[in-house]
Amino acid sequence: MSFERVVKHNAYTTNNMLIKVKDTLVSMGWTLYDDHSGDALPYYVFKSNGESGTEMDMYIRLRWVNTTNKLDIHSFRYWDAGTHTGTTYGYNSAYCQLNVDDNTTFDVWVYGNKDFVCLVTKVTGVYDFKAFGLLKKVNSKEITIIINDPIPGTDVNLDVSGVENYGFEVNETYQLVNKADGSSGSTGRSLVTIVQVTPGSGIIRVDNISTGTKIGSVLGANPQPVVVGNEVTFVPLNSLDASGVTSSAVALTRQLLGELVSGDPDQRGGKSALLSHLYLNTTKAHFGYVDSAFFITATTGLLCEDIIIVSSVTSGTVMTGTASTLQNNVAVWSVNEHVGRAVILKRSEDNTLRQVRKIISNTAGTLTVDANWNGNPANGNSFDISLEVCRFFEINGTGVAIKEV
Repeated sequence: MSFERVVKHNAYTTNNMLIKVKDTLVSMGWTLYDDHSGDALPYYVFKSNGESGTEMDMYIRLRWVNTTNKLDIHSFRYWDAGTHTGTTYGYNSAYCQLNVDDNTTFDVWVYGNKDFVCLVTKVTGVYDFKAFGLLKKVNSKEITIIINDPIPGTDVNLDVSGVENYGFEVNETYQLVNKADGSSGSTGRSLVTIVQVTPGSGIIRVDNISTGTKIGSVLGANPQPVVVGNEVTFVPLNSLDASGVTSSAVALTRQLLGELVSGDPDQRGGKSALLSHLYLNTTKAHFGYVDSAFFITATTGLLCEDIIIVSSVTSGTVMTGTASTLQNNVAVWSVNEHVGRAVILKRSEDNTLRQVRKIISNTAGTLTVDANWNGNPANGNSFDISLEVCRFFEINGTGVAIKEV
């Protein structure tokens, strides 16, 4: 289950914030994999295999660091819930730490799904942003090895039966990411070169295989780019250096978000691209993007927590409404033409933005939304229908727009 709007909480301690974020992530569909909320430095470990249910497992630990009043967001290739230890961790730096406070109340916003999660805090008037999860891949060939446990060695056949168009090229280098299960070598990521591809056979031959490769491992140009980061920089999990050696420190080779050329959010399509340094072969460029969760925008004329309307479709005035509907008797909409869009209900007295909901059905003059209004729409209220709505925050001078609906 994925959320369709930003969820806001008010926390009175860091542990209270952790509990609320934990409950929100579980509602999204993340598995609470290891619960150490009773520790002196409480933490939770969450697990997800993505919205598709077919991604390799992601393990994310959220832990309070009391000496610095930070929430540490740490990624692992594998986590053993029995021994409470993680294997092959992502680089840990300020890019992966969210501002919190154990001595004052503060706000926290959460948005995301089983692929990607955004967190914003407001501590003593200062906003901070961090995000974690799986980058959506663009032009990235990837395949799951579903049949055999290959024997380590040279000139090894990988059985990928059932995949018709894998598009791999002979003499090109790809990454092989082992399926992490805690066994020796299972968290490895290595470079392999394609020796032979036989169309229709379901067999790809590679130059060498090391230990740990088994059913469920992934071969591709840019497989499983799991990242943690802030508004401009992400550090990837389990990177490779130029010689193909796995290291956490190499994550300092960072990806930078592509900023919008203008402040118009309608022009954001395809702009928020991340060059993935998880794949270091210079003959190819494979990208990931996060603009389905957030994007970078100009700060001019915007205040923190403002709502940005992206691609307005139509607007009108409320005639009447119920707990989950809004009615405009003069509208002539086609049935269900607005399904999936956002509706923004405004107060009549000052026309300020009030409530945002997702439209799940409509008739000629009535919209039905996915969650009850906080107070029924009243005659004279105005509304906008748009393709989507984002919540604006200014983080260290950078405008961050998190998708709300």
